[in-house]
Amino acid sequence: MNILNKMKAWLWGSTYDQVVERQKDNKIINHEPIEIEPADVDIESMTKKQLEAFARDEFNVELDRRHNKKRLLNQVRKLLDTME
Repeated sequence: MNILNKMKAWLWGSTYDQVVERQKDNKIINHEPIEIEPADVDIESMTKKQLEAFARDEFNVELDRRHNKKRLLNQVRKLLDTME
């Protein structure tokens, strides 16, 4: 049994079987992730966390968030230049 389903059943005041049955009735929608081209991304407006995630996802590079944003931007720019 899934702990999340048990908690839902407890919160809604129903049994676990009723919660599972409700979940079976719902349609499953598959949302495919949207591919973003690196050229379309405005890195200037990103936060430090977003820059770190962008570098990790696009280039498999870990940035050190302890550095300031200016330094992180320079590192991402260098990665983008090497890609072109």
